[in-house]
Amino acid sequence: MVVSPYTTVTLNNRWGMDASGMLPNIYCNHVPLEQLRRHPRFNSLPPPEDLVLGDSAEYRLVRQDHETWDKLHAGMLTTGVLASGLGFYESESVKRLRLPPSRASRDRLAAAMERLRQKPYLPPDHGASDAAMLNSAVVQRWQSRCREPDDDVNQVIGRSQVTAGTARNTARRLASLGLKGVGCAYGKVQEASTLVELMSCFPNCTVQEAGLHMANPAHNGAAALPPMGASPDGLLFRPVPDASERPESLTLSGEEVGQDGSPESSSGVWEVVEIKNVCPFGQSGSGLFTLKDMDPVWEVRAEWVPQLQFHMLCSGLSSALLVSRSATRGLRVFRMPADEAYAGLMKHYIARLWAAVRAGRRSLPANPWVREAKYQDLLRRTLMLARSARVVAEHPGAQPLRGCTHLTRWFLDDGREGAAPS
Repeated sequence: MVVSPYTTVTLNNRWGMDASGMLPNIYCNHVPLEQLRRHPRFNSLPPPEDLVLGDSAEYRLVRQDHETWDKLHAGMLTTGVLASGLGFYESESVKRLRLPPSRASRDRLAAAMERLRQKPYLPPDHGASDAAMLNSAVVQRWQSRCREPDDDVNQVIGRSQVTAGTARNTARRLASLGLKGVGCAYGKVQEASTLVELMSCFPNCTVQEAGLHMANPAHNGAAALPPMGASPDGLLFRPVPDASERPESLTLSGEEVGQDGSPESSSGVWEVVEIKNVCPFGQSGSGLFTLKDMDPVWEVRAEWVPQLQFHMLCSGLSSALLVSRSATRGLRVFRMPADEAYAGLMKHYIARLWAAVRAGRRSLPANPWVREAKYQDLLRRTLMLARSARVVAEHPGAQPLRGCTHLTRWFLDDGREGAAPS
């Protein structure tokens, strides 16, 4: 069932929820990333070995599952430490943002500062003058040969390389880490599945694989700010034939983004995609994992606002989609526009943090800025933006996959299948 991007539907559980076990299976009904890259409406990135990373503008082409992407984070402010660096997990900020008290931590601000003290990584071909031209040709060649336009989409996304042994070993390892470890791993493994459902929700769209998009130093004050980059979970292109429909999603620069992530003119708009998968597992006091019938989120959480706004700041786009997917109850999509005033407040406190790091400081006092009017404005705007994000699409979710047993079972214990019904 495909639902119009602006139609609301009732999301129902169709798979059965009476399962429990000791070995939760994060691969249940997942779509492998390598198969997503063969989807006819997904523009994938080439292997980084084929690219020339002459300057930071080319980092947007580096796949997020490659070691080079990890190395590029050294010395850089990214969304992984952004909210921490803004002091959002200091005790007073947690209260004012109405976050669970358990989110408060003094360590997270110090961890953001530690990241900024790291020596930046420079790729071996840094400084190559013809990188943009060479990479454009590489991307075009790659995308022309990696797709399977004549294949049935359901066949393409159903080919998993995960073996029964791998699934079971992963389940054992994650079970030893507890529910938090299971939830983090599930959210990452299922991102490709969510993008496939998103393309079903927006049937005329295409999705671009995203690398590390660097904020333009010329626009953001190179001296006052650290290197800054963001890695959205994807960039969605939505054709818009009528120009009157376009204003809320136009890019900040008045340009669009091409298939290689670079600006170009087109008859549609690009939007940042951020995925928040809902973990289907819970855990009892005895340690037994259970399956929970969870809805996709009903609202955008305040702590996600800096991430969404930073994605737009670094990519140059002016609209973001937050996609929440439940394994059993489908998908809900929120839209948030870019807010230049909010971006300005973020940059102000990023600059303050960067100044402290450059001065050799390893930590800041508790709640360092909470009494400042400008910081209070940042917190207020965070709550306002979270409340203002609106639901633009819902989708009942994909049918459970049919195939290898270890890919359709929620739990991998012997005799405790927890399988989706046939």
